[in-house]
Amino acid sequence: MSEVSASGRLASVSVADIDAMQPIAVDGLTGWLHAPNGEVRDSGVVICSPLGRDARCAHLPMRLLAEQLAAAGYPVLRYDHAGLDESLGLAANADAWPIWTADIERMAAHLRARAGVRRIVLAGVRLGASLAAVGVEVADGLILLGPVLNGRSWVRKLRFSATTGVNAGEADAQGLDADGLHLSAATVASLSAVDLLQIGTPPGAKVLLVSQGRINAPYAARLEQDGATLTQTDFPGYDDLFLDAHSNHPPVEVFDRVVAWMARSFPDMRRQAAVPLADDPVTQAPGRAERPVCFGAGLRGVLSLPNGPKRDGRAVLFCNTGGDPRAGIGGFAVQAGRQLALRGVASLRFDFAGIGDSPGAPDEPRSHVYETSREADMDAAVALLQGKGFDRLCVVGVCSGGYHALHAALRDPRIEGAFAVNPAKLIWRPGDSLAIGRRDDGHASRVYMGKARSLKTWMRLLRGGVDLKAVGRTLAVRLAAKLAQRRDPQAAALRAGVARLSARGGRACLLVGLDDGSLDEVETYFGPEGRGFAGQPGLSMLIEPSLDHGLTRSASRATVLAALLNWLG
Repeated sequence: MSEVSASGRLASVSVADIDAMQPIAVDGLTGWLHAPNGEVRDSGVVICSPLGRDARCAHLPMRLLAEQLAAAGYPVLRYDHAGLDESLGLAANADAWPIWTADIERMAAHLRARAGVRRIVLAGVRLGASLAAVGVEVADGLILLGPVLNGRSWVRKLRFSATTGVNAGEADAQGLDADGLHLSAATVASLSAVDLLQIGTPPGAKVLLVSQGRINAPYAARLEQDGATLTQTDFPGYDDLFLDAHSNHPPVEVFDRVVAWMARSFPDMRRQAAVPLADDPVTQAPGRAERPVCFGAGLRGVLSLPNGPKRDGRAVLFCNTGGDPRAGIGGFAVQAGRQLALRGVASLRFDFAGIGDSPGAPDEPRSHVYETSREADMDAAVALLQGKGFDRLCVVGVCSGGYHALHAALRDPRIEGAFAVNPAKLIWRPGDSLAIGRRDDGHASRVYMGKARSLKTWMRLLRGGVDLKAVGRTLAVRLAAKLAQRRDPQAAALRAGVARLSARGGRACLLVGLDDGSLDEVETYFGPEGRGFAGQPGLSMLIEPSLDHGLTRSASRATVLAALLNWLG
């Protein structure tokens, strides 16, 4: 594909010869460049990510949009904002908003240089669209999918979510900790000041505005007042896009409209010009280096390696949490991998096939978080690490990732141990619910029984604030599982596998929240407080009082990280 010059650096090649999806690293920002395989347009697209849960839900769909645009000839660049996911961090008290807006110009310049395009279109969904609108001065066009018009309103809703629900976090005047986001007070203040109605757009700028309902009508009027060439459309599939990441749906009709609008608004083709391939996109930081990798059947991930002579053959594999990208909620896998590297332990965080950046089957872009076998994915990851000299392997996962971590260790003697956090399932049966963390099954049974003795609960019930049928169904399913497990062959196989892991000198730790439904799952198969599990050599059970299910709170992530580092020794 590429040629190496006499100096050892990669020589120039045409865009058409470059891999369709290349990793990038620019001044601490990481991402992917989607390059067309055939004819190349004279315009490129920079996709600005949204924040928090929106970003997790939109990750795979926006990758599919990038691939669709690249197939139409448009080079596309996706990236992680500074301080989020796999880009390098920011100071704890930094105001991230002006840094994020400045990074848009940097990414636009990088796409111009890498792909040789003359025109740039900024695209985004929700707050990513708001960032694109703010950065319009460096672009020739905008693709705004359901933009957030008013930052204060967005912060208010996030602040409310931080104080309610099963994953409640902290919300105060000093900042915000919710939804997998930890925002400084300065960032919250800057976000609160964002108002797209006060932001001008250069005359003649081409804008595609995709809106749910008429919520963006005032902004459309402002765009037309500024002289923008505006195209408006509705947003079919908006609600389905923001279902949980394990089961949401890309807005296919909207994506088709986006590609058609690009073809009308930026139709110019260009000659195949030679462009330089970037140097190896390794992100360096004190004590560690991170290298994007592609292995197995197109699996994408990041290998985090210690610098210097600290390596001792140990490496950790991080599994996806549900359908969320490999960085983990709140960037847990990234934070953990970087701390491990400082302690001489390598790690690989990667996306299972059909999740995040790893493609699934041609007719199934998303895979099932439980029912899709992960044996081939795990085998490829183990082979990659062993090929680099790491032969003491452990697997770590949260929720469904914990399920896959434990079962990988039970199946594969090359894996030394498993660290499973809040595994909602230890045994998956077709037809089981994926609605983890909702009010029907987000709590341990003891929580529901305790609430039944509360006058406040009965008052909520009378007001319709308790889904009694869902809670009753959950408790009934759990009771039935406990009664049936003694004669259940799957339960017997699980316990036998755990016993074999212990007997061969393997290690495993189950870490669950005191109020989390995963505690019921463990107790179903291993008795009260998991004593049938923790009573075996090499196996342990930890119960944390304040752990939220998916680690959406920074305190939960810190607790799990400390426990993981201690368990690894």
